[in-house]
Amino acid sequence: MFDFEGTLLDGETMEHIGRYAGQEAYMKEVTRAGMEGKICFEESLRARVEKIKHLTRDQILRAVDDISLMPNAKKTLERVKEDYAIAVVTGGLDFIVEHLVRKNGLYADVVFATGTVFGGQHIETVYPSN
Repeated sequence: MFDFEGTLLDGETMEHIGRYAGQEAYMKEVTRAGMEGKICFEESLRARVEKIKHLTRDQILRAVDDISLMPNAKKTLERVKEDYAIAVVTGGLDFIVEHLVRKNGLYADVVFATGTVFGGQHIETVYPSN
């Protein structure tokens, strides 16, 4: 089992999207508050998503396209998959994780991420995976 953001991926997707949307400081502040337990994950998630709802799906994916993998992430997954099933776990949004996994040629048997519901090209709501 591998965490995605900060373990396989060299960065946090919401911070990159926040930079694209002019909300980087806010995203970092709310992410930090969630990581420190000052607010619960779901509250942190919903607050951050609210700041990016005006962006289209394509704009969000462009915002994260420049995030690189951690050194040896791909090689590690290729080696591990020879003997084990691989699960990628993240609080990140599912469509972003799926996009970055495909784009970077990563392998995972299963991905657990925050579900995203779109209304047209914009995020309508999210639901954390259990």
